[in-house]
Amino acid sequence: MNVLERELKLAVADAFDPSALDGRLGPWEIQILRSVFLDATYHDTEDLRLLRNGITVRFRDGWMVKLAQPSDRPDLMQRTEIPFDGPGERIPAGVLDLVRSATRAARLLPVARLATARRTFVLRDGRGIELAEIVFDEVEADAEGRVLSGFRELEIELAEGAPISALGPVVAGLRQLGAGAVVGVPKLARAMGMAEVPQADVPVVPEPGSEPAIAQVVQGAIARSVRRFFDHSPAVILDEDREGVHQARVAVRRLRSDLRTFRRFLDRTWADQLRSDLRILTDLLGLVRDLDVLELRLALLLEYIPGPERAAAEAIITTLSAERADAHRRVVDAFREDWYISLLDRLVAAANVPHLTKPARKPADPALLKLARKPWRALVAAVGELPEFPSPDELHSVRILAKRARYAAEAVVPVGGASAELSAVRLSELQDVLGEHHDAVVAAAWLRCRHPSQALAAGELIGFEVARANRAAEGWRDVWESINHHSITRWMR
Repeated sequence: MNVLERELKLAVADAFDPSALDGRLGPWEIQILRSVFLDATYHDTEDLRLLRNGITVRFRDGWMVKLAQPSDRPDLMQRTEIPFDGPGERIPAGVLDLVRSATRAARLLPVARLATARRTFVLRDGRGIELAEIVFDEVEADAEGRVLSGFRELEIELAEGAPISALGPVVAGLRQLGAGAVVGVPKLARAMGMAEVPQADVPVVPEPGSEPAIAQVVQGAIARSVRRFFDHSPAVILDEDREGVHQARVAVRRLRSDLRTFRRFLDRTWADQLRSDLRILTDLLGLVRDLDVLELRLALLLEYIPGPERAAAEAIITTLSAERADAHRRVVDAFREDWYISLLDRLVAAANVPHLTKPARKPADPALLKLARKPWRALVAAVGELPEFPSPDELHSVRILAKRARYAAEAVVPVGGASAELSAVRLSELQDVLGEHHDAVVAAAWLRCRHPSQALAAGELIGFEVARANRAAEGWRDVWESINHHSITRWMR
């Protein structure tokens, strides 16, 4: 079972006496839980790509992958722990799949062996409810017979549901007992003598200043989309939260849009080739995401289906689930192929050193605002050409143009400011209502292809979807009129 680990580490000096932890710490009771000896082998690439990207792979009575998660506090490490069965001599295929966005073509190999004498204490409040485990570790490390750094540390690992606010008083109490400063690196980094973890492969690009160059804005947009995809690709593999597929797909679509928006300032051959290869990825993820949306829509309608047709409706959703599982398997298989691994390397390179043209050295304002005007004008023209009662295909085309205009507005926020951000929000509203229309049309079309034995239940579901499509078709113009107003778009002029 996967677990979210929330822990804070404190350094301790050689003189620290862990027996002081057995008793009370402020208003809390501490009891020793167990003492164990742990022998773990850590795996990484030769150039430590996992460590750089917040990932841990170790073998200790079984395989464990730890994936770093965003934290509300800089001193609190949050990591998802995913266990895998298998002997230590062979890394399970599931582990390799999960970390491929970081390893890419590089091989995993043992990089360090950590021998740890661990004493674990449980911290409970006055009602006896567990708040945290406090772990005292004495670590000795070696690699290929070479002794690495030995160290001692305390870990405060919050129990599930325990408030983060408990950390402050606990840390203060432990410091009164002799604990030292917060340690912001994982065990493997400390074992290798690192005071901090090296920079991730995909950089976190700082927000540009008040007068950015075009190059800064372009690189920031590309790096953010690549980072977003890399962050969510493990969730695509795990497939426990279907939001992972959605976020990965959005990242790829946004990156393709940015490469289109900024094409004037990018080497055209390089950008077009990257967009073309990303399209394969978009299509793979898009099929899974579309089936996710369809399944959710139909599942929510089940309660409205009369009893006699309920079984047939459930069978329809079972068929849909099987299609979705097959689509997901194709994504996992694709993520193992050479073309995908090569694409990952190119994405890392693009995030660090995009192929820019000379005009990209110029100040961003006002040159970038022109880039946002082009997709906006295309959207205005397309809406203006619509008949009174547009077809589903015509509305879907408008939705695509609205998405492009929105992504372009978001891309130039560093120079367009809050006005560009507001435009993007309003365009997102238009995209949502047109997306609802498109999803309903697609759902009805899929249902019409069901087996005749399911025709009655499919017809019931089609009726709901047609009603949804009609509501969206009637309401989208009101949303459009609220956007197509000089107060929303004048920043582009």
